Amino acid sequence: LSGINTYFNPLRKFAELIGYYKLYSLTQIDEELIADFLASATGGLSDATKKNYRIAMLSFFSYLDKQNEEEGKAHVYNIELKNWAGVGGSRGEKLPEFMNEEEVERFLKAIDEAPFKSNGDRNRLMIKLIVYTGIRVSEALHIKVKEITPEGDCFVIRIRGKGNKYRVVMIKQHLIRQHLSEVVRSQPCPGGLLFCNRKGGTITQAYVSRLVEQVLFKAGIRKAKNGAHMLRHTFATLLYRKRKDIVLVQEALGHASLNTSRIYTHFDNERLKEAARV
Repeated sequence: LSGINTYFNPLRKFAELIGYYKLYSLTQIDEELIADFLASATGGLSDATKKNYRIAMLSFFSYLDKQNEEEGKAHVYNIELKNWAGVGGSRGEKLPEFMNEEEVERFLKAIDEAPFKSNGDRNRLMIKLIVYTGIRVSEALHIKVKEITPEGDCFVIRIRGKGNKYRVVMIKQHLIRQHLSEVVRSQPCPGGLLFCNRKGGTITQAYVSRLVEQVLFKAGIRKAKNGAHMLRHTFATLLYRKRKDIVLVQEALGHASLNTSRIYTHFDNERLKEAARV
């Protein structure tokens, strides 16, 4: 029974999360959703228990993949969780990677100076949207041109998040106006999408992460995890540091649960300094 519970309890909690999100299909489950669940569900647990949760997720979705025998038709999850920040090797890595303010300034400068071989405005627009709004890479890649509207000195962007839930983010117009007008003018995409490749196909999240790695290299910034998702962690961390409002972080990131957002309170140096004074 103890062995069964080791695998069952994580799956039971994950099933509760799926019910909360009201997903219309299990194909909506991806590695990012599972990583968010693990961060939320295992925040106060031991490293050994975190590893058990990870193993339970990997085993379950590996089992599903093996049962999918229709070649080319059945959905394959291919969940690896190699970059999940909950555990790293034999020690716990409880906090996600992020850039401090000085690094962000260097990164933003490097975006404009990066020698992209082609589609420079498109690539710069994608990265700036993520770093200035904290949206997920998948959300950025599904933005449609008609979902961007000017309001005062900002652009209001309608974002379709997990479970087809919509939210709104805003960004100052001057930060992306030139890139946006050039992208819309030079490369209309199928279905009204803002971003596509030269053949009109979908851009992958892996491609965006490679672009981010190029910019980080240009800026001389080294992180344990250099993917595009690190920009989302950076946005959330700096937002909480400046406003001390965890509900604002939750709304900006589109987290269904406040517990998922609480991890960013661990980066509040002022609270740590207060503890040191006491």
